[in-house]
Amino acid sequence: METAFRLLLGIAWLTDGILKFTSGFVSNFLGVVQTAQSNAPGWLSGWFSFWANQANGHSATIMDTVGVVEVVLGLALLFGFWREFAYLGGVVLSLLIWAVPEGFGGPYQSGGKWN
Repeated sequence: METAFRLLLGIAWLTDGILKFTSGFVSNFLGVVQTAQSNAPGWLSGWFSFWANQANGHSATIMDTVGVVEVVLGLALLFGFWREFAYLGGVVLSLLIWAVPEGFGGPYQSGGKWN
């Protein structure tokens, strides 16, 4: 069961990493961060301002770095090397993705429970 789960996660990370280089997402990254920033409550504005400033001039670098990390995580999980690193790295990267472009899940929009 662990092997099947590891392989599924490896395929997911590898696919997502490859899509970072082929989907054109890099051109939309700044807009995604700015949208998350505009929908976030005021107390999170510093967090999103920091990432919007980083993405403003460095979107390609950020997306390339994330893409490479995702490909490495996917390969590590698929082939079973650096598993502890891959597990921990996957958790950290997932939290970072959730916290920046996904805006902590975005429950802050109109009708959300935090408004």
